[in-house]
Amino acid sequence: MTLRKVAWHMDGPGYSPAVYPLWHLMRRARAEAVPVLLEGQGADEALAGYPQYMVLELLSYISGKSGQQPSLVGTGVRLHALRRTFTLRWTVAWLAREMSASLLRWHRQRVGFQSILRKGVIPPPMSDCPAIEGEDPVRKRLLADHSLNILPGLLHYGDAISMAHGVEARNPFLDYRLVEWMFKLPARLRFNLSETKWVLREYLRAHGQEAIGNRPDKKGYPTPVGKWLASEQGAEVEQLLLDRHSLLHQWCDPSKIKQLIEKNRCGVMAAEHHLYKLLSTQLWLNECIEGGVGP
Repeated sequence: MTLRKVAWHMDGPGYSPAVYPLWHLMRRARAEAVPVLLEGQGADEALAGYPQYMVLELLSYISGKSGQQPSLVGTGVRLHALRRTFTLRWTVAWLAREMSASLLRWHRQRVGFQSILRKGVIPPPMSDCPAIEGEDPVRKRLLADHSLNILPGLLHYGDAISMAHGVEARNPFLDYRLVEWMFKLPARLRFNLSETKWVLREYLRAHGQEAIGNRPDKKGYPTPVGKWLASEQGAEVEQLLLDRHSLLHQWCDPSKIKQLIEKNRCGVMAAEHHLYKLLSTQLWLNECIEGGVGP
């Protein structure tokens, strides 16, 4: 698979590997003359399907902010649920991220884009989460991710890919009436001890979909982009990103880019995501700036 195919098949600007299978789904729908597809976007951000929400719920429970009386049994059940749903590596990473802002800053300086910028280049400030008073921590994060941090970007990619194949994508979980209803749900209907998105799981079980409703793990879209960029694509990636004529070098230090490439080869957590974003940016620069595409 060429670098161009990796970039466009994955997710355009390089944010989420989730779009990789979506590209093939849209292409198959087009080939089979399916005009409309339903997407599930919005369910995780409203019903707490991502690992950070389970971690927030656990920390909220332990601190007593959830309105429940914390106990060792309750804490143990939640930790066991986290371990069944997500890998131990990502569970520990999310716990560290939510418990310490300084650890998150350290990680970004070590692996994120801050780690490869030239001296004097200042990245734009991160968007502030909307101020929501009097709400539990999980619901605050859900509202922020649904309206600002996560969902808008995913909808952008899905819309671009569906249009590229001439397929209409509809999002039932984004019907405003359903969204309003989901955000009015009490916390116990989002989490039921060992289960996330509990109200949705109950609906599936009640309609003959027990296998899906009872599934504990969250598989996601595990596209092996890190392995691709570290193996057969590695030499080409390095050549492209370290080319002395690269426009990226106006902002990014080539020696630090090389370090990021090596971190990905060594399996450093999240290095592949940042490397892929960098690769996608380079391909965009080649096509739209150096290639003279656009107005």
